Amino acid sequence: MNCFYSLGPLALLVSYLLPVILVFTMFRILLVLVHFKRVKEDKKLYNCFVQGLRMDCMVSSYFCVIPLLLVLILPSPFHLHVTLMLKFYFCATFAFALFMEIATFPFIEEYDLRPDSVFIEYLKHPREVMKTVWAESKVVLLLQGPCMILVFITLWKAFGYLFDNYQPWKWWIPICGFPLFAGILIMGIRSSIGHRPANISSFSFSNNHLVNELTLNSTYTLFYAIYRRFKHEKNPSRIYGGMSNFDEMRSFFLGNGFHNIYDEPTFENPAFRGVWGVSDEDLLLKAHEIFLSHGNQPFVSILLSTSNHSPFEFPEGRIELYEQPAKTRHNAMKYADYALGEFFKVAKKSSYYKNTIFLVVADHDTRVRGDQLVPLDRFRIPGLIIGPDVPVCKYEKVASQLDLLPTILHFSGVDTIHPMISRNLMEPDDGYPGHAFMQYGLHNAYRVGNDVIIRLPESEPRQFSCENNKLVPKKLDEEMAKDSLAHCLLPWILYSKKLYKVPESLQQTEPTRLSAGNGEHIYS
Repeated sequence: MNCFYSLGPLALLVSYLLPVILVFTMFRILLVLVHFKRVKEDKKLYNCFVQGLRMDCMVSSYFCVIPLLLVLILPSPFHLHVTLMLKFYFCATFAFALFMEIATFPFIEEYDLRPDSVFIEYLKHPREVMKTVWAESKVVLLLQGPCMILVFITLWKAFGYLFDNYQPWKWWIPICGFPLFAGILIMGIRSSIGHRPANISSFSFSNNHLVNELTLNSTYTLFYAIYRRFKHEKNPSRIYGGMSNFDEMRSFFLGNGFHNIYDEPTFENPAFRGVWGVSDEDLLLKAHEIFLSHGNQPFVSILLSTSNHSPFEFPEGRIELYEQPAKTRHNAMKYADYALGEFFKVAKKSSYYKNTIFLVVADHDTRVRGDQLVPLDRFRIPGLIIGPDVPVCKYEKVASQLDLLPTILHFSGVDTIHPMISRNLMEPDDGYPGHAFMQYGLHNAYRVGNDVIIRLPESEPRQFSCENNKLVPKKLDEEMAKDSLAHCLLPWILYSKKLYKVPESLQQTEPTRLSAGNGEHIYS
């Protein structure tokens, strides 16, 4: 043992590094076992552990930068003065890594991804998040806090013992060894002998999305998400992300021409109130009352229902349960359908019905998950248009949510010039197979007919053919790859350069207004 302590600063770093790497590896094994049915067919599954160890060494190397600099640069007499700081650093970073791995289990269950930017966004809304996590993962939540405290105390004692027996090197050893140790650390951080350091795409070797996710560790994915947010959000006045989560919806809609926001506090005596707000029937009843109040004035209104969200709360006695227990996804779906049906019953008897176009559309599937790089079948959502002069038909080609607004404008009879890149689905068939855009974590997919281009961060595009909702690799079409890149870059270019408006030369002298001051957003 004395021989080990004679390693000086290396004894501290080795005693810290090995447990960190062990935690990452142990949880990777557990995650593979939990999801073994989904990953067992991958012929490169072994690479999940080989490349995973490389990933863990890279993250651990980042962790070692501060302690290595302190123990190598500071003269030996000062080492005792930084002991407390180093003990806290070792314990805190280890506990953080452990916390992230434990949090990965429920996060993958919900999002099929390791913790990413969504994890960060949800930290802004502790009320909704904590109630949802408590409803779905009580055991994890109850164990995580005590586990973190126990781990921290245990590590504090263990590292205290190490520091008590710490044997500093003679003054000349750190000076002579610094280039070697720094070089090893830099190689660990780069994790590559190429001209570019390893990045998240370096660990994407499989067409099975989940295998690639399990190869990473959650400390890396979280900090990578923070890095991307910092890199792409340098303008403090930007409101682009306002629609992504709860409270930001207000600033988004008010900043984009809506005049009235009806949220939970505006609902008086709702029939039911849950984690995410009032029930769908309360939402739709209030919407009906607001629509009536407009009289003959035109209006545009957007409603967001919330009953079909975990933990799937809705009022009792409304539907015959599809399954037991009551709070399940399928029962919530049935209730949402019931509430929508009740709304249309009263709407059809109202004066606004015959002059109103209704669009019922989902924002996403219940839980977007799958083994492919982008699970195409989980991006299929319902879209229903009801209104005067809307024919009864089913659109069979590829389409996306972006195509719905031009189609609505078509049925409204409004002749407009607009900057939207989408298309009116009622245009005469010109042989174009239709296109759609999909974002799955960091994976971007551009689909035209049955051809799909998928882009991963800092990686070359890959092309596939969609056959029975399965992605079959094929030769890359360079022109289609350029189109996919253009669509990836276009939103930010339009936003940053304010090119999202119709050029003045094309604007009408008296532009058509779709709303007479009655644009509104209603959500619970």
